[in-house]
Amino acid sequence: MTKCYEYYILDLDILKYSFCEKYLIPDWVIALLTYDLSKRGNVPLYEYLYKMIREDIERGRIKKDEKLPSKRGLAEHLKVSVVTVENAYAQLAAEGYIYSRERSGYYACAAEAPRAAEVKTPVQSVREESEKYIDLYSDSAPPDVFPTSVWGRLMRREISERSEALFSRTSQKGAYELRSAIAEHLYKEKGMSVSPENIIIGSGTQNLFELIALLLGRETLWALENPGYKKLSLILDCLGVKFLPVICDKGGMVISEAAKSGAKAVHLSPSHHFPTGTVMPASRRAEALLWAESAGGYIVEDDYDSEFRFVGRPIAPLSQMDKGGRVIYLNTFTKSIAPSLRIAYMVLPDRLLAVFEKKLSFHSCPVPAFEQYTLARFISEGYFSKHLQRLKTQSLAKRNAVIKAIEESKLAKYAHISEENSGLHFLLKLDTKREDGEIKKDALSRGVRVSFLSDFTYGEGKNFEHTLLINYSGLDTTDLEWALGELARII
Repeated sequence: MTKCYEYYILDLDILKYSFCEKYLIPDWVIALLTYDLSKRGNVPLYEYLYKMIREDIERGRIKKDEKLPSKRGLAEHLKVSVVTVENAYAQLAAEGYIYSRERSGYYACAAEAPRAAEVKTPVQSVREESEKYIDLYSDSAPPDVFPTSVWGRLMRREISERSEALFSRTSQKGAYELRSAIAEHLYKEKGMSVSPENIIIGSGTQNLFELIALLLGRETLWALENPGYKKLSLILDCLGVKFLPVICDKGGMVISEAAKSGAKAVHLSPSHHFPTGTVMPASRRAEALLWAESAGGYIVEDDYDSEFRFVGRPIAPLSQMDKGGRVIYLNTFTKSIAPSLRIAYMVLPDRLLAVFEKKLSFHSCPVPAFEQYTLARFISEGYFSKHLQRLKTQSLAKRNAVIKAIEESKLAKYAHISEENSGLHFLLKLDTKREDGEIKKDALSRGVRVSFLSDFTYGEGKNFEHTLLINYSGLDTTDLEWALGELARII
């Protein structure tokens, strides 16, 4: 009797075909798993593959003791690396969904879960998962620019050369090596002369802003930019700290309005205001410093993406003009490296250092020492500066490509581009009478996610309507022409 193999495509209700032994079918074809990996979104490949196989086991599509494809065979079939499959199998094995037999491979365990009762869901005006989708709202770092091989080599050096330090507690301010490297970088790139002792390392801008709010005291009234980075208001709310939104014009926050409010602390992004993209002129900066000195207040200067200026010289930080020690400088590696590298830093003026050490002595640096030491080498050995240049060049090319696509699209006659010469986003003013909320909802139903200036305002935001933020740093331009056509039809 001729022995046959069964060939499974588990993504499609298990289609079965029989192949006779004489065709010499390789062993990984016994249970061939086919999944559409393009649906994974931002989920890592191995995690998405793990979820798909786990779901098939739970639903009984993969039976108990059924053999899974070999790692190499499945990797070749799905066009992914063997490491991706290996990591997915390792997670499945760790959770008891599969088990291994020596020199035989992986087999499914009995894990079929009871099926949920069928619930009829109302029809919604959203696109099916299989249709196109593009995100013009979120920002992310392009992974193809970052020198991962260099980073990996520096990590290995840290393990071999600094093994003891990696297991020791760092200063509450962060590893001295990283603070020293950042101080050198600020001097070379921004002309800021600061001591490593004044630098505090944190796990992101939000983490450091919370520390600043505690440092200045819960009774301190804050003035926040309107429109602005609204997460800051949520942090202050959670801490029980009062704040007032202060209107911004073409020169940034109107300082006279902040002075009238009685605020003792303000948050500014003078080099590239978020979200409008404007640059605060020298006269307004001087006015802000005069206010801080006369009111005994403090300015938090958020310099979040000042490295990405495409026309003229980089804007000098407000901190350079500060002679009275009233500016707290804040920056992050989110834009220049990746959001997943949770490292940011602030530079405290001398008058606040003793207060920090006394009032926040309980604080421990939340960033792992391993990442701090690796980043320190990355900066001090010149790799960070080279990476910034490559990233800036690619960002400029990406920006130009996106702008060209807009200018050549059907949307061009309804839109005007502004604030495109710095930062990783620009504005797109729409000629329409439709409300921003309606456009957002309609666009999302067609698979296009967008955000408006009005989303970042406190109150109605009537003065900032009909203006899109286009975040292009991590944008895949493959479907951009289609997305712009959809927006043109909407407005």
